[in-house]
Amino acid sequence: MIPTLSECLFFDTETTGLNPWAPTTRCRGLGFLDGADGTHTYLDLDDGCTDRLEPFLALLGERFIVAHNLHYDLAVLRRLGVELPPTERWHCTLTLARLAGPRLPEFGLKPLCVRLFNEGDDDEDQELRQWAKTNKVPVAQRYAKAPQELLSRYCLKDVALVGKLWGRLRNHLQKPKVAEAYAREILVLKELLKAEERGQLINLKQLKMVEEELSRLAAQHQETIFATCGYRFNTNSTGELAEALYGAGLPTRFTKTGKRSTAKGALHAAAKTSPIAEMVLKLREVLKFRTYCTGFRKFMRGPVLACTFDALGAKTGRFSSSNPNLQNIPRPDEKGAALIRFLFVPRPGAVLVTADYSQIELRIIAMYAQDTRMLELLRAGGDIHKATAEALFGTATKDLRQVAKSANFLLGYGGTADKLQSYLGNRKQITLKEAREFVRAYHSKFPGIARLAGQCMGEVARTGGITDVLGRFYPVPSTLAYASVNYLVQGTCASILKHAIIRLGPLMEAIKATMVSFIHDEIVIDTIALPDDTMLEIQRLMEVQVPGITVATPVEMAVCALNWAKKEPFVYRTAPEVETIHA
Repeated sequence: MIPTLSECLFFDTETTGLNPWAPTTRCRGLGFLDGADGTHTYLDLDDGCTDRLEPFLALLGERFIVAHNLHYDLAVLRRLGVELPPTERWHCTLTLARLAGPRLPEFGLKPLCVRLFNEGDDDEDQELRQWAKTNKVPVAQRYAKAPQELLSRYCLKDVALVGKLWGRLRNHLQKPKVAEAYAREILVLKELLKAEERGQLINLKQLKMVEEELSRLAAQHQETIFATCGYRFNTNSTGELAEALYGAGLPTRFTKTGKRSTAKGALHAAAKTSPIAEMVLKLREVLKFRTYCTGFRKFMRGPVLACTFDALGAKTGRFSSSNPNLQNIPRPDEKGAALIRFLFVPRPGAVLVTADYSQIELRIIAMYAQDTRMLELLRAGGDIHKATAEALFGTATKDLRQVAKSANFLLGYGGTADKLQSYLGNRKQITLKEAREFVRAYHSKFPGIARLAGQCMGEVARTGGITDVLGRFYPVPSTLAYASVNYLVQGTCASILKHAIIRLGPLMEAIKATMVSFIHDEIVIDTIALPDDTMLEIQRLMEVQVPGITVATPVEMAVCALNWAKKEPFVYRTAPEVETIHA
């Protein structure tokens, strides 16, 4: 059912911060528009008195609720202790705009309204900015500091725009593909809010120890660099670092703008002959992990990390997260993963259960490529990278398996010989000629993979984007046509994960568990220890094939009794026989 304007309650919240779950963020006011009679109301909440919400709550239980960033506003309501209505009555103009008009350059409320009906570049915001300037308040803090008289006018104007935008966009829900994707996003939103409200427990004692050790290592690496150079300098300064590196007589590498490069690739190349470059790489790695730790502290409620997820945050359709960005946490097989992951711990008396799609990106690449050999290797199970190495080289040493793994991902996404050379150069010396020969051999063994990139770039040239098997269109700029396979595969993987989240929702309620994070292709569940049958049910629900997906999507389960880094694989049954894959 697509609600009419008269059946809707349009609302917007005004807060002191961008992270609704942060302890420092408080709600200053709430504005709403009753679509039935057109009445605009603003509630001043500066004194923290939630009794003032009564007029809004009286309508909340009767109307369809509509906001532009419903995710944010519902999180604010939860912080205020408000019980949310059923998801059947949730609507979001931001989500609908993203799905119905993916080619639009911006999806913020004001830019959308200016573009669609030349309205939204309003006097109220200019009034707030002028007030901030006059009172010497940073512009970014204008909503937190402005007097309620100004804030209320601004808020009610936004609410009116939400109502107008809904009237313009609602008819897109008559399109089956848009309606299906929209319904899925709303159901996923329900689970995201639960995850964010629950948060993830961090071992504060371990966090402090890790921070101190990383700071010690960073200082040690810096002193080694200074001792090697013979003088002290700012290692964060590109210019000073370049002088230290290339002043010692190393062959100079330049950026596109003609400056001496201190990028990762240049440092890896220089590290073969320069101890300074090698030590700078180690320093940067230590500083990167220390940044994770210090970043966590900014977004914690006591020992709980408050993160915000966005199911449509990435252009490829992948999940994004902020405050902090957990998507940057290294994968389990990447360097430094254990260092960060062991900070995430279960609550007392509970465990973390992880459910991770196995090699899903390669499976989706093979599905779109319709590459017979790759599909056969996947169907056979086992170590796909080892099998690829054996297919290419006749054997699979540790080094050759790593080369095959790099090729599977890089060439699967349409990478070229020079990129392969650059990527492998960090681990294995390889010339461009050797890289080209390797690419030819790979494409000879897996011809479907070779064709996929060309097919995707051709579609981008014809349509301005790529459409996945589920019918979702992803705009791809012509300058990024080479990355079109990435959009296609990442978007499809995200849709599979979203279907799984929705299927798991009722089970989580039944067993009183909560999905607390969605990182890469992995779901982490905060729960009491589960019997084998329940673990199997989680696995089964995630492995149900999504319509249009013609490859199996097996899931690896594990239990983390101590922390996220220490996984005990769940083994109860052999992998199910893979359904027929059409190649």
